[in-house]
Amino acid sequence: MTEKIRMCSRMMCRREASCTLTYAYSQSTVVIGPLATRVEPHAYDMCTFHASKLTAPRGWDIVRVDGEGSPVMPEGEGIAEASPVGMDNAATVPDNVTNLHFLRGLGPRSS
Repeated sequence: MTEKIRMCSRMMCRREASCTLTYAYSQSTVVIGPLATRVEPHAYDMCTFHASKLTAPRGWDIVRVDGEGSPVMPEGEGIAEASPVGMDNAATVPDNVTNLHFLRGLGPRSS
């Protein structure tokens, strides 16, 4: 069986996708994590270049999640104010995104 290469969803980009972007609208958060195991209708595959250059709308936060499911590089004022001492995975990655990544096979479901 031949594995199909997934491309970046940005218009005119011809790079191979390496990340998946999802939105948690209720928490005004953009989450960029490892490439999902399957294509989802409300998620966007992105190349490393576009994922690193991504900016969020004013008032939104960006959470970058590594392959282990833990936040890597939070951005935005909301996350910094919510957890100034340390980053807690459950506090920074919204539940609906954590569950979506679990369904994709990217890690254990957090309680």
